[in-house]
Amino acid sequence: MIDLIKKLRDKNVNGEDTRIIGKRLREMEKEHLTQKKPEKSISWNPQVGDFVKIKSLNSTGQIVDLDKKDGFYEIKCGSFRSTLSVNDFEGINGEKPNFKSSKIEIKSIREDFSFSKIRTSKNTIDVRGLRVHEAEIIIEEKIRKFHGPLWIVHGIGTGKLKKGLRNWLSGLNYVDKIEDAANNEGGPGCSIAWIK
Repeated sequence: MIDLIKKLRDKNVNGEDTRIIGKRLREMEKEHLTQKKPEKSISWNPQVGDFVKIKSLNSTGQIVDLDKKDGFYEIKCGSFRSTLSVNDFEGINGEKPNFKSSKIEIKSIREDFSFSKIRTSKNTIDVRGLRVHEAEIIIEEKIRKFHGPLWIVHGIGTGKLKKGLRNWLSGLNYVDKIEDAANNEGGPGCSIAWIK
């Protein structure tokens, strides 16, 4: 491999040399990169002291503490310490954590403003100055637990934010209609989205 690199760095290399080098590199790639190790489905219950592979860093670390209640693990990788969930790492030999499915039920309270025809701080969201994709994230989080009219203050500006949000909102099946707010509530600088 070193000889190939030296040859490529040589300013007098010709087309035939580069063709041969390219062919050899493809052969090496086929030999080393396409040989996937069979995925192991070994399962284990991670404990303090176990060594693990941190997926995002492709690095090895050791579990130094665990929070069984919330399911988080503190992992030390050199001088770096991080709190990770069980999905962020695996065993050194590809082991997957083995846990029984949780019987925890998550209940969400949905705010119902369907009765409200008056704009308040609880049914108003201000996204002025944001880009369309940033505003979408904030609005999506709000309407996930919302029902009724939602005043979205986007301002007038160039009109790109308003147009982008209205296009996005009109494509959502849980938005009944979208309209401009009354003049005393923001007019064309504020849209009302009626959430089903």
